[in-house]
Amino acid sequence: MKASMIKALVAMSLASALYAGNQGPVVKVTSGLCDTEDGQFQGSGYAFAYRGRGYVLTSEHVVIHGNGRYCHSVWNKNIGKISATLRVAEYGNGLALLELAKNEAGFQELSDIHPSPTAEGLPIQAMGYAHGQSELISQNSGTVLVAESTRKLIPLVPKMIETKSVHGEYGMSGGPVFDGEGSFVGIVSHQYLQLIPGGRTIVREYSGKAVSNHLLVIPAEVSLAWVERAVKTNGPVSSFFVRDPERQLRQKEVVLSSGVRFECEAAEDEDPVGGPDGTGRKIEKIGGGDASAVRGSPNRNCTVHLALNVQNSTTVWYLPKLKDWFTKVRQNLSLPWNSVEVPFFLSTHEDNIQASSITGLADFFQKLMQPEWEPVTLVHSKNGRDGERVKELQALAEKLPPIIENLRTQALPVESESFLVRVEIVAKVLKAESWKYLKKGQLKKLCNVKDHGPSWRPLFDKNFDGAVDLLETLNRVNKIIGELKTLETEEK
Repeated sequence: MKASMIKALVAMSLASALYAGNQGPVVKVTSGLCDTEDGQFQGSGYAFAYRGRGYVLTSEHVVIHGNGRYCHSVWNKNIGKISATLRVAEYGNGLALLELAKNEAGFQELSDIHPSPTAEGLPIQAMGYAHGQSELISQNSGTVLVAESTRKLIPLVPKMIETKSVHGEYGMSGGPVFDGEGSFVGIVSHQYLQLIPGGRTIVREYSGKAVSNHLLVIPAEVSLAWVERAVKTNGPVSSFFVRDPERQLRQKEVVLSSGVRFECEAAEDEDPVGGPDGTGRKIEKIGGGDASAVRGSPNRNCTVHLALNVQNSTTVWYLPKLKDWFTKVRQNLSLPWNSVEVPFFLSTHEDNIQASSITGLADFFQKLMQPEWEPVTLVHSKNGRDGERVKELQALAEKLPPIIENLRTQALPVESESFLVRVEIVAKVLKAESWKYLKKGQLKKLCNVKDHGPSWRPLFDKNFDGAVDLLETLNRVNKIIGELKTLETEEK
């Protein structure tokens, strides 16, 4: 074994022994309704001091996103139980900051916390408390598996750290990870588990390969930069995205941003099994908390529903490139007869069009930030003027698939087949119940016959009547779209 590895392991063993008797900066975090202990969220946290005040950095999904009727506290054997106030929570980067009612002497100063130069193979240890337990888990060690993971689990964290062989338990989310020298690696956020009803729970990667105690960690650089901004801000600290606390208590994920609420509804209602798109296991008298950190069964496709948010939350819209889109969403939602939803995304690159489903709100916000993906935005309306036109569009949607099937009875060149795939996407959009497109440009780009001259010639050569039928149908679609009043908010 290399000398550097031996040195790191010795240092880690000494640190574990130290924390076994002195629980230091690692605390147990509890969050829930003030008037009951049932359904409380539990997790772990990293305590520190700044200008005479005590704070705890933790993962956002282990605390309820609010104060008032929601109470928060931290505990370890050294300091006992201390009540806390939620300073700020950010769904976008997976972090939350609690401010303690009193500062315990001995907490490390924020300026003395140094990020670790993380690299693949680096020996590390995660620290925290298992759900419902009071003993600190510290005598465990593992290594960094991937120093800059590209898994898109948290919208505003471009790169996470993946670890292996680090002992993880329910309740350890929000706890710190250190390297062998005691430098800060990051905050535990998620771990991959395959939950088997009636069977043994096993750790599992998305790829299907088993990795022992596969944790995902929010890097120290991300955590410290965010914390420094929060503690140095006078007054309320703004977030980009926060959870709706009432829905959070009911094990539902609803995210608020700048006066709009986002909720992802799947086709079937199932009990949550955890993950960034759920908020905990359905276990009696146990809240979501850390259970929400455990990635369970694969995400199901869902539609994101948008509505005006009547709750008070200090949030600002983070995505300046989508400012116009967001403005139009709010304009449409301001009409009492309108509702807005995003069922999927489109990517258009030259003649290649792809439709991508949505697997959860984290996936939704990730795609919003990627310029190659455009949200398919539908407006449901009870505006009587457009009712008949909408019904006609839905009838045209039903007509398109058999037309396409008829045209495909003979072999077609690639450009013609690509065009038919594009029309299939149009049909999928048109079938949405009582819909209105928020942006005319999206549909016009999809079914504008003038843009696809080379695609039409083979269709007319091989099936003249079918091509005429398709052309007439698409022209009628474009005409109706142009007449819909709801679409008049489009940019000139």
